[in-house]
Amino acid sequence: MFHPDIIQAFKAHALSEYPREACGFVVDGKFLAKQNVSADPYRTFEIAAAEYPLDKELQAVLHSHPDGRLEPSASDIQGQLDTAVPWGLVTVQNGQVSEPLFWGPGVPIPPLVGRKFRSGPSGSDGMGDCYALIRDYYRLEKGIELKDYPRDEDWYSQGQNLYLDHFADCGWARITEKEMQPGDVFLMQIRSPVPNHGGIYLGKGLGLHHLVQTLSRHENISRYRKLITHFMRYVG
Repeated sequence: MFHPDIIQAFKAHALSEYPREACGFVVDGKFLAKQNVSADPYRTFEIAAAEYPLDKELQAVLHSHPDGRLEPSASDIQGQLDTAVPWGLVTVQNGQVSEPLFWGPGVPIPPLVGRKFRSGPSGSDGMGDCYALIRDYYRLEKGIELKDYPRDEDWYSQGQNLYLDHFADCGWARITEKEMQPGDVFLMQIRSPVPNHGGIYLGKGLGLHHLVQTLSRHENISRYRKLITHFMRYVG
């Protein structure tokens, strides 16, 4: 997505800053390392507002997760939404820097079927979670850009209700099972206090969904009927 020189400069900076989180910008096709001014730079990063370019186009925000996972946190997702540019992430472990994960505007949408599961939006690693799959289906098949929301992997055990709290804001209305048509959404509650999984109804009993520890796939959803709690339709 970016020139190899940018990636190499970013990875070198991430290694040099370890065990602190490294951060920087891509501006005018170049990587610009920035100081992490967070109060806890070993767990989070913050770039001073004065460091953001005013006279040049910000093309991306990059940062590292030292000894962490290659997946965006809820704060990373919110940061990307706030800046409205792609974000890049690497991990640093045992002196090795991973290849970056990019997500956000301009990052190609991976195939809907056959994805590995990773919490958060889909990205350059070809992965994502069940809500990412729903968003990508609507982008590709309907030309509709659904809102994204910050979330950690276990959001449903932290008092959040991602689907029911936000679906009305996104233009969704609840329907009955008999009203289901291709393109509608079903929600499931799987070992959770709230609905924590969603998928797309494709018609004739088939659904497109992405469970944890499986690849995204087409599947007959009748086997999950006892887990389905809601049927939803996008009404704009």
